[in-house]
Amino acid sequence: MTFSLVVYKPVGLLGLAFLLALISPTQPVPAQTDGQAVLAPAATDAGSSPIESFSFRSPLQERRFHGLTSNMRCLENPEQSLAESTAPQAREMRAAVFRMLQDDRADFEIRLFMVDEYGEAVLYQSAFPGHRLLLEVGPIVLLVIGLIAAFIVSMRKRRAAQ
Repeated sequence: MTFSLVVYKPVGLLGLAFLLALISPTQPVPAQTDGQAVLAPAATDAGSSPIESFSFRSPLQERRFHGLTSNMRCLENPEQSLAESTAPQAREMRAAVFRMLQDDRADFEIRLFMVDEYGEAVLYQSAFPGHRLLLEVGPIVLLVIGLIAAFIVSMRKRRAAQ
């Protein structure tokens, strides 16, 4: 089975990129000329989380950030989302998402980068949940179709010979 995964991996990543492009919003965040956004100090009031806060250019960018990080899994604490986790790796991952948002990258590009960098385990939902099933069952289905085609051709040859 490992061989089939190695053969299909480039096709799987391209397919993942295509599906992510179809399902993610592609509205760019309007650029501002007031300089680069900087990280704000960690919030300390009782109602906020112990996670660092970022200075966003617009409310849309902030919604995109929270949407992306809440739909990604922390690899150190898999039971927590990237938005909830206080692990050092989660901080790095959130900072990477923030930087890519500041560079006006689309959501699918950010997800694709995170999958390339950390593996598909970072996503709670795969873009195409049945892709592993397709890789496992696809060759068998093609074999069955080939056998049926061979049977039909051999039956036609027998009828023509009679």
